[in-house]
Amino acid sequence: CECGDSYVADYIDALGHDYETEFTVDVEATATTDGSKSRHCKNCDETIDVTVIPAIKVGWVEDDNGWRYYNADGNYATNKWIKDSVGWCYVGADGYCVTNTWVKDSIGWCYLDASAYRV
Repeated sequence: CECGDSYVADYIDALGHDYETEFTVDVEATATTDGSKSRHCKNCDETIDVTVIPAIKVGWVEDDNGWRYYNADGNYATNKWIKDSVGWCYVGADGYCVTNTWVKDSIGWCYLDASAYRV
C-alpha cells in the first residue's frame, strides 16, 4: 500500500498508517442482511476494526421476554396498537405485547387474550 516502504526509481519513506478515529459504514445493514463498518487509513485503502452491523429488525420479533414489533427504522414500537394479518395487538411501554388483560383504546376497554390479540 502507499503507507509502506516502496521503490519507484528512488527510495520513498513510509508514511505509516494514519487511521480515522470515526467508523465509516462500508455496507449498510438491511432487514435481511448484516452490514459492516470499519476505520479507514487516511493515506491508503487499508481498514481496521471491521465490525458487523446487525440486520435491522422489522416486524414481529420474539425474544426470551416475548414479542416486540420493530418499525422500519429498527426501533421497537411502544404504547400503541399494531394491526397485522391476524388482528390487533397492543404493545406496552417496554415494547412487548400485552396479554391476558384489559386495555383501553379510543372506543373503550378491550380484552387481549393469551396470544396478545384483541378479542
